[in-house]
Amino acid sequence: MSIFEELHNHPLQQLDLGHYCRVSVHDSVQDVVQQMQVSNSNCAFVMDNDALVGIFTDRDVLQKVATHNELWSQPVSNVMTPDPVVARSDYSIATALKLMDEHHVRNLPVLTPEGSVAGNFTHHAFMRYLADYFPTDIYNRPSEARRTTRHRHGA
Repeated sequence: MSIFEELHNHPLQQLDLGHYCRVSVHDSVQDVVQQMQVSNSNCAFVMDNDALVGIFTDRDVLQKVATHNELWSQPVSNVMTPDPVVARSDYSIATALKLMDEHHVRNLPVLTPEGSVAGNFTHHAFMRYLADYFPTDIYNRPSEARRTTRHRHGA
């Protein structure tokens, strides 16, 4: 099967989408940024009980918060992006990539049919998928014949 066919037939639910940070709608912006740092994530899914109500990203920090010190102690709900673009877990990878491109987002929350968060589809998740499913094509690229070292290593 070609890469094109795989992207159109492979559902998101089969990918590793586990890298994301969940925060409460009531958490302060400062607490959310700290949780994002600890989890090494560039975004936080803002939850009200178990429902996704918004997303807060590193772009939000730079564009909305960085120059406004008074916002750091306020609830993240004041600066989050409400009702983010989402994908369902049964969407194909191609559909998710198209959504990301159309809406200019780097993080795409993935929801189960019941509406709970299944994960976060990012370009990192996509690259891991490519490396896992097409290792020969990814890892066995020919070297560049014109590239040489100046100094001999070893011996």
